[in-house]
Amino acid sequence: MNIFSEPYRRYKIWFSRLALALIIYSLLGFLLIPWLIKSQTPDLIKDSLNRQASLQQASFNPFTLELNLDGFKLLESDNKTPFVSFKHLYLNYGLWQTIKHLGIGIQAIHLDGFYAHLAKKSPHNLTFLT
Repeated sequence: MNIFSEPYRRYKIWFSRLALALIIYSLLGFLLIPWLIKSQTPDLIKDSLNRQASLQQASFNPFTLELNLDGFKLLESDNKTPFVSFKHLYLNYGLWQTIKHLGIGIQAIHLDGFYAHLAKKSPHNLTFLT
């Protein structure tokens, strides 16, 4: 029986490595990416736009490449009036489009409860208020 132990040992090592890689990928995708999005989005927006932003919840599925963002709000420069907000944003990156085109291929976008503070300055000019 000792003859068969060596080939099975190699398969066991490869299977263990594959399982470990899958666990790490899952943890990064389900836990780390949503945490980074939720914690870093307000800071990045504040640094680049000098406006307060908030995001209530973020979730990401690393196997289907689906991103869900809930409760986003970007405030005017007075930090009181909403500038842009939405209740829910769903993005499906499309795994096969991403692999096929070697870039980000968005398959579906759903946006619920979108609000933007706009102003009409002239009959032919619509602009964001600042």
